[in-house]
Amino acid sequence: GMCYLERTVTVIPYPLIQPVASPDTTFLCELDEAELTVTSVDTVDAEYTWYSDADMLDSIGSGNAITVDPDSTQYYYVTAFDENGCSEKDSVLVVRFPSLNLEAFGDTIICAVATIPLWATTTEDAEIEWFTDLGTPSFDMGNNILVTPQEGNNIYYAVSTDIITGCKDTTDVSVQVNLL
Repeated sequence: GMCYLERTVTVIPYPLIQPVASPDTTFLCELDEAELTVTSVDTVDAEYTWYSDADMLDSIGSGNAITVDPDSTQYYYVTAFDENGCSEKDSVLVVRFPSLNLEAFGDTIICAVATIPLWATTTEDAEIEWFTDLGTPSFDMGNNILVTPQEGNNIYYAVSTDIITGCKDTTDVSVQVNLL
């Protein structure tokens, strides 16, 4: 004779952990920071660890949000661990636009009211606006301008705006007029 044994097994699958890091891509100008966040679909009790490398060796923080300030464009990775010991990862790209490296020239001291040149340069293709007060409309545009400063210390602000990215940079020029 043959013997048969019948057994019923119940398999309860764990819900799939699905971390969703956001935003998928972030664009940063010089001096900007990015806040990255993560949530998990179907998992409320997940723990998150953030990394700056794909091998996930360089942990840069934990939690569902982190602020980053990369020197250049790079990916960030997050791993979600749930209460069942399951884990999964997601990534985001943070794009760092190049610095405009705005420089303005024409700092000087003169002894009479006169018209003098001021000029500015950038390392990227940018428009340059000139201001006497950053809270007011610009008084001129272009890399090379002429000004007629009055007696005393005159500050002129150059503000460059990258034509492609919209990133800005600001610097100033000081012209002292000492009447004789």
